[in-house]
Amino acid sequence: MKKEIYFDLDGTIYDLYGMENWLERIENEKPNTFTDGNFIVNYDEFMECIKQLKKQGYNFNVISWLPYDVTYDYRKKCEQEKRSWIKKFLPFVKNVEIQLYGILKHTHVESGILIDDNEKICSHWRNENRIALNVNKEFNVISALKKLIKGEVENV
Repeated sequence: MKKEIYFDLDGTIYDLYGMENWLERIENEKPNTFTDGNFIVNYDEFMECIKQLKKQGYNFNVISWLPYDVTYDYRKKCEQEKRSWIKKFLPFVKNVEIQLYGILKHTHVESGILIDDNEKICSHWRNENRIALNVNKEFNVISALKKLIKGEVENV
């Protein structure tokens, strides 16, 4: 398996759902919805994990969905915001794919590890060449990265 990690953003690394009125902001097509939020875990601890995984030869990517049922112009704005946030907080990321809502994330990836908060997406991702780590409040992205650092990788 390739040493490629694919991060989801919203609910995995970017705390969209912890943002006040996040859904209303999207429905009303408010700007900065994807730049005003916080990092979902401790950033310094996250970056320490990234540093260790880089030493192990891992590369990092982002696959994220755009909001559902919004105008074309707002989707473009959201994509720009997500790319800006990634550039600021995830400068080590090699590839960024911002997809329309609902596109299966595994369609362009033959091998690698997905870290995502959506179990349905994770279940579609999983096969003999792709591992998915489903994160939540108890098993967050740092927990997932620490499993990878220790070599305890399995589909969870």
